[in-house]
Parts: sequence; C-alpha cells; structure tokens
Amino acid sequence: MTAMTRLRNMTADGFLPRKAEDPAEWATRRRIRFNEDHEASRGPYDLAARPWWAYPLRAIGNALTRFIRLKSSTQVGKTLFLLIALLYLCENAPATAMVVVPDRIAAQEFSERLYSLAEENGITTPPIWRRNTKRIDIGDMRIWLAWPRSPNTLRGKRCKYVFRTEIDVFPKTKKTKEAGNAIEASNRRVKAFRRYLILDESTPVAESSEIDKLESDSNQARWFAKCPHCGKHQIARFFTYKEGDRAGLGGVTGFRHESGAMKSAEQARRDSYYACVNGCKITNEEKDEFMIGGVMLAKGQSIDDDTGEITGEADDRIVGVHLWAAHSHDSWGDIAAEYVVALRDNTLADFFQNTLGLQFQHTGKMPEWQELGQRMAGYHVRGKVPREAWFLTAGGDVQDREVYVTVRAWGDRRTSWLVDWFVFDREDGDDGALVKSDLAQINKAVLARRYPIIGPDGVRCNNPRGRDRIGVALMAIDSNHRTLDVHNWIKSLGKTNRVIACRGEAHVDPSKKYQINTVQESQRTDGDGKKTQYTGGLTIMNINPEVFRVDIEDRMAADPHQPGAWMVTSDCIDIGSFFLKQVVNEPRLPIKGKDGRVKFERKERDTTIGHDFWDTSVYESAAAQRMVDDFPGSPGWDASRWPKGETNQLATVASEKMISRDFDE
Repeated sequence: MTAMTRLRNMTADGFLPRKAEDPAEWATRRRIRFNEDHEASRGPYDLAARPWWAYPLRAIGNALTRFIRLKSSTQVGKTLFLLIALLYLCENAPATAMVVVPDRIAAQEFSERLYSLAEENGITTPPIWRRNTKRIDIGDMRIWLAWPRSPNTLRGKRCKYVFRTEIDVFPKTKKTKEAGNAIEASNRRVKAFRRYLILDESTPVAESSEIDKLESDSNQARWFAKCPHCGKHQIARFFTYKEGDRAGLGGVTGFRHESGAMKSAEQARRDSYYACVNGCKITNEEKDEFMIGGVMLAKGQSIDDDTGEITGEADDRIVGVHLWAAHSHDSWGDIAAEYVVALRDNTLADFFQNTLGLQFQHTGKMPEWQELGQRMAGYHVRGKVPREAWFLTAGGDVQDREVYVTVRAWGDRRTSWLVDWFVFDREDGDDGALVKSDLAQINKAVLARRYPIIGPDGVRCNNPRGRDRIGVALMAIDSNHRTLDVHNWIKSLGKTNRVIACRGEAHVDPSKKYQINTVQESQRTDGDGKKTQYTGGLTIMNINPEVFRVDIEDRMAADPHQPGAWMVTSDCIDIGSFFLKQVVNEPRLPIKGKDGRVKFERKERDTTIGHDFWDTSVYESAAAQRMVDDFPGSPGWDASRWPKGETNQLATVASEKMISRDFDE
C-alpha cells in the first residue's frame, strides 16, 4: 500500500460520522461526579446501584426513540437522571434543547444544578455574571428554559431536544387553561428536525394526570425484579394480588394483624416484607439483592427465569417507564409504614402519588340527594353536635345578594357531621354601608353561637375535649366575589383569627392542597381604572378546590359506620332538602374530547338551583385541614394525638394567644 493510499484511507475515516457511545457505558466510563453543595448523592454516578435507569438512559442515545415518558414517585432520582442525560447529549450529540419546568423558581434551581454538575465534570460553562433563567450554556450546547406562566419562551425556539419536568403541576392560567397547552407549544419546537427527542417526566397527581395519560401510550417498560430465593422474575409491586393462585402474594405484606386490623406504623416498619409470587419471603435486608438483580422489560417482552434470555420485541419509538419507592433506598417496612399512616390520616391520594408513583382514582360517585340524606344521616338533629366531634369549622360562599354558610363538626380520621346551614339575604339600600347586611348576619347567627354536644340518646354530654358546647373555630369564606366587602367585614371583626378569606385556585399544588398569601390590592382595575386597595392587606387561603371535592365525594360514598364518613343531620331530608340538592348538584361527568380521550368535567344537574352549599362544603373542609395541619406535633387526622388542653391550641391562623370565648363557652 502506497503512502498516498494510506493517506486517502485515513482522510476517509476522518469524515465518517462518529459512532455514538452507548449512554449507559458512557455514564460508567465517565464516572460523573456530583457537586456536594447541590446534590445529596456522593461519589460518581453509579448505574450498578440503580440499574433501572440504564434503560431510559439508553433510549436517550437511541436514534429510533422519539418520546420518553417517565412516571415515578418522588425521591427516585429522576431529576438527576435528566441532568446526566443532558451531559451525555452535550458531549456526544450537542444540539439546541429546551427544558420546560413548572415556574421560574424551578428554572433557577434546575439551572444551578446543571451548571454545578457541568463544572464539577470539566465541561465549559459561562461566568456566573452571564447566567440567567432564559438559557443554560454548557460546552457546545444551548438549553433554553421555559415555563407555562411565561408562554413567550415557548415560542420561536427551534430545538432538537425537549425535556419537560413535573408536567402534572404545570400551572393553569388565563393563557394556559390546560396543562396540555404548554405541552403542545413545546411539541412544536422540534418540527424542524427529522430526528428529535421529547422527554416528559412527573409524579402523577390524582384524577387528571397528564403523565399517566402519556405513559399509557408507550411501550410501558417495567422493572422485573429477581427473587433471591427461587429466581423468579416479577414486577415489583406494592399491593399483593387479590385473587387466583397468587392471592396474597406478589407485593408488600406483614402490616396487618391476623384479624385483618392494621398494625401501628412502627409495627409495620418492623414486620413488613415482600411476598414473592412463589411464596418466598424477601426481607428488608434482601430488598437490594431482589431489586438490583432484575431487568427492564417492555410490553410484549418476557424473560426465561432459568437462562435469562429475553424474548419479544420492544417498540423503541415511544419509551415509557414507571418507577416507585421500591426503586429508592426505602425499605419494605418504610413503605408499609407510610401506607399505614396514609390510611390513618386519610391521605391515600398522597401515598399513591408520592410513594407509589401512581394516579389515584377516587371511588366515590355523587349520589342523589335522597340517597345522601338517608344513608349518611347521623343521630343528631340540626343545631346539635355529636359527642365524637372535636371542633367546628364553617364555610361561606358569597353571591351578589346573599351569602351561603354551612357549619360542620370534625373528628377522628376526618369523620365529619353537618351541624347547620344558612342563607343570609342582603337588605335593600345597604350599598353605602361599610359592612354589608348579609355578611353582618354571620356575626350573631354563626360566630357568636355555641352548639350543644349530645349523645346518641339526645342527652347533653361532653366531647373528647371535655366541652358540652362549642363554637366555630375557623371559618373560610369565599373572597373571589365581592372581595372588598369580604375584606371590610373581616376587618370589622377586630383582632380575630377565626375567619380567613379563601379562593379556589386550580394551579395550587394538589399535594399541598392550599397556600396562604397576603394581597394589598385587587388584580383588576375598577371603572375609573384604579385598583382597589385592601387596607392592612387581605390574607387569603388559596385552595385547590378539586382536591377537596374529590375527597368529599369519596366520603359521601363511604360506609357511614366507618371512620372518615361525611355525615348529615338526621332531619336533613325533612328540613334541608335544598341543602342536599345543592350539595350533589355538580358531579363529575365523562366528556369525550376532540382527541377521542375521555375527560371529566363538573356539570350542574339542575341549572336552576346552583351549587353554593357544595362550595361551602369545600371551604369548611379546607378550613378543617388548615387547623389540623397547625396542630402541634403534626398529628395529622389521628385524633388520639390532638391537643386537648388550652383552647388556643386549636387556633390556627394568628400567632397571638386566642381567648377562650373565641370558640368555647
């Protein structure tokens, strides 16, 4: 071979496209180091300790893959996976990218973590003074940052890669009525590229989970763990099978007594284990061996337990993965203890979301008003409080000419009882009054009233706190309508912590249920172009109304003889039919969208009667949650841990001590 031939061959080799390195092999070879100021992990990124992440990581480098959809619980390392994936693309296939996050704060946090990771691993980054929340520049790669509340950042940017994180908590605004709008807007960024990649990840929220819908339309890859005793591969599950030969197997167990009663959280943490589908007992100490020894299989694939040979073809175009707490450092006992606490505190939706990484589907269905009044009737009549109740809350819904108010009693595991209901009409000629007449009636009829405690026989007695009469501890009143009137009325009450303005806001994080804000002026201008000023500020509890609606629906359908039921008075059908009709007048109905998917929307059954008492029920429930959240020691809805002593322990809004006459006689 002549020197010229050798030169031609070398030149030809130089122009050949570089073969992309397998991302999992790259991560192992590269030994990505973490910045300890920003990451909890120590040492290099170790796929051997988290082998389930190798599958979606390889999909990043697969030229056939167009979509990756990660549905997972919290604390399984999905954000860290996104950062590693971006570093891989930066070094192996750099191109313009976009990362879509829920809000500006999340954008700032993501930017700081990616920059710190890049710097720690020797990748070129701009000086700190040139960094912002518009973009991230690492190596030869530019990454635009965007979020739904800033829709302009979702337009006009051509990107080969789009990564969307925590899509289920994308806020809803006037410009983005649905979380899907931000998704559709970012989808259009990749149209200029024949080969592109869109990645979505999120912890699913209850009922209307976007990541659940997307992941269901994928190859639905699942991690098949390998039993260390019999070698059987099986999907790692939490709940055991209910029927068939595998009944009681294939999941976490040991957290119930033989009688079926639930153990305490500490007992569950000590006694729980994983029951293999073949009956083997996999202990907490064997969990890592069970999980790490597994393999990821997509829909249509299977594995021979003896040879380890995988058969079947996976559809690599749309990759979907589900991971949950079993893929973290939590033990079986830790997971079981969380389940016990969720059952105790009636927070199953949070457990499904944050621990199992699953969408929680509520089982309740809005009953007819007669059914609700008959089945959920308590032993008490209107104006009386059952002896099991610890405290009262009220909810108020403000309309143009009237205010609707309900009073509800609360007890262990969120059991509740309707106590009273009102419609306060507004008098003519009060337009110039500082405190409008309908709101003023609440003072005497609701806030000043002390309701007697009775037993099943109707005889006066004491509740668990030793009181024979109690008043409303906290009232939440709607401030979305006639906001200034509500503000003036609350101010007229003086220094009190018994009333708080509230407002339904769909963008509030469902896992947090509500958030407290103080506003100084109205968002809108009035007729003369000025904004209404709220003297001294207006404290508002913004609530996610659907969280409480779904919860109430479930309790309406619950067993009235079990803790957690949503009870009404024994005479409600006779004297409260209007209340019952309104409270069931806005069910969730299946609506088929243009894309063929079925969505659920709330529609009035009878458009002539409204649903104001349904709204007051939501507000009083939010007030009860606020009170319990503020109890010392964070006891949740376990009444055995609630405070019984000083009355100010039940005060939840103001920090100053509350005088006993505020809600106890």
